[in-house]
Amino acid sequence: MNRAPVQYVPRLFTFCRLIPSQRTTVWAGTILFALVVLSADMARAAGSKCTAAKYNAAGQRVADEAKCFGKAVKKGGGVDSACLLKAEGMFASLFMKAESHADCLAPKGDAGTVAATVDAFVEDIGRTVTGSAGGAFVASKCNAKKIEAVGTTAGAKAKCESKAARKGAAVAPGCLSNADGKFGHAIGKAEGKGDCTQKGQRATLEARVGAFMDALMSQLQPTGSVTTTTTRTARTTTTTTSATHICCHFASGGTCDWAPSAEACSRNEVPGTPGASGSVCNGATGTCTSPPASAGPCCSGVTAFFSNACSGGPGETASVCSAEGGTLSTGVCHPSGACVP
Repeated sequence: MNRAPVQYVPRLFTFCRLIPSQRTTVWAGTILFALVVLSADMARAAGSKCTAAKYNAAGQRVADEAKCFGKAVKKGGGVDSACLLKAEGMFASLFMKAESHADCLAPKGDAGTVAATVDAFVEDIGRTVTGSAGGAFVASKCNAKKIEAVGTTAGAKAKCESKAARKGAAVAPGCLSNADGKFGHAIGKAEGKGDCTQKGQRATLEARVGAFMDALMSQLQPTGSVTTTTTRTARTTTTTTSATHICCHFASGGTCDWAPSAEACSRNEVPGTPGASGSVCNGATGTCTSPPASAGPCCSGVTAFFSNACSGGPGETASVCSAEGGTLSTGVCHPSGACVP
């Protein structure tokens, strides 16, 4: 700060020696430069109406489909196809309106990919809560309320992400914690009923919601699409995730993982190959490919390499996974570190 007078006083005298026309030119140039810098800052901080609307569309679909499943479970029997079709129609309409905006962070035409992610999530929640793989559900008010609570919470968190995407800012921690609080209350109330298939599922269901939101974010806001670097607050009370991980392929092992950076991937003790921007860990091939990712052998709880808790690909066998300190299943390895069915 003490050097400022030495630096700027000579410049002031130099400016005063200029003739009026020259001073005008300098002022104009200074103002123009300031406007260019301001415009660049505004562009970096600009949000995306398209992406915000896509989050809302996905949130609406997950909440609507969960209600369809909830109704079926409450009375017993199969899910009403007309209810699901109505949810699909609403989603298609909202997604189409979203893509009328020109500022989409992910390539347009990804409605099918997002819909598949939502559908798989709701079906997985149905299996987790009821223990049934589908078809006719056994009537249970408890199970119905739990499924609907998950859908409502995922929809609420999608709205939190929507608000952040529209502003081009980090998601508000208070918005997420509010959704978590309501979820905990709803699950506690549901499990107070006597017809639950299983109780004590709050942590499990919270983890499922967190993994779903990570998958949704990786599709709607691919790595490299956001110009401002932010670390997102935990989406659940038990996990903390970051949007900065990239896919890392290990050809020697036939697996893929999530590394904190391209440098960390290539300079690992066992060198890996960083995937292209926006790529995902494909469990069927063990390589980094364009989304969506296919399910395959997935090892969760991995302690080796980047300690991000999952690794996927045909190279993951029961013995290899066990040696890595993990548990083998079939699913998709997400940046959150979870193997999602």
